[in-house]
Amino acid sequence: MSVNPEINPEQLKESENIETGRSNSQQVIIAFAENDLPHTFRFGNSNQESPIPKKQLSRLNSLTKFYENSMKTNKNDRNNFIKKVYFLVATQLFITILFVGIIVGFKIIKENIRKTSYIAIATFLSALIISLITICCIKPARKYPWNYLLLFSFNIFITYTVGYISAYYDSLAVLSASFTTLGLVFSLAIYVHFSKKDFNFCIGITISIIAGILFFSLSMSFAYVSIVNSVIGFSFVIIFSIFIVYDIQLICGGRYSALSYDDYVIGAMLLYIDIVALFLYILSLLKSK
Repeated sequence: MSVNPEINPEQLKESENIETGRSNSQQVIIAFAENDLPHTFRFGNSNQESPIPKKQLSRLNSLTKFYENSMKTNKNDRNNFIKKVYFLVATQLFITILFVGIIVGFKIIKENIRKTSYIAIATFLSALIISLITICCIKPARKYPWNYLLLFSFNIFITYTVGYISAYYDSLAVLSASFTTLGLVFSLAIYVHFSKKDFNFCIGITISIIAGILFFSLSMSFAYVSIVNSVIGFSFVIIFSIFIVYDIQLICGGRYSALSYDDYVIGAMLLYIDIVALFLYILSLLKSK
């Protein structure tokens, strides 16, 4: 091996030590990155082993355990949030279905409800004001018991409005509209729960079209609707379905955007509004009595 006389042997030795130190540093960094850190490592070409400080290993293990526990806690919190929202939505729908069923099932009640147009307008305006307060004023919507008071007051006012509108339709039309709405909502909810990605516009439309054709066709078989109205109605059903998919994804989380754990009342109100709006629109397409 020939050595350049202009290069000092001590400088050459120092440069070799620097390169050896770089190589050792890269090995340690790679070990940390792969999360497979050995308890010992070697210096250069020597056979001498130097132990990794226990303090660093303890810190790494603590961070790993904290990350795993944090992931489990977030998942459990999100699952509890979803259960709470779905329970509130189911409770609201039960109250609405029960009230509408009583109105449609008893002719005397149906005729009397038709005479309360001013009350229906007042309840609708009250529900609109409550919804604006809940969405715009975050503090009352997150504070117990005001959030529940706002939610169920809104539910009662909307229920009366829906009952008043349903009083002008045949019981079979109301039943078919309810069946179509619930079928679409369950189909879209299943899609959202099994989807691991953000809201996909194309897939959302595809699922809405498939579910819409199935349930919308069944509901249209109970009433006469022109072809033009059927096409227009089906288009709006798809639009409502996309809104439902998006709101369900906000509730489920784990995607681009999600509601916080304190917004369970807002989530329940948004989903309930989507379901009621879809029901009323499908009902409006059916032949009134």
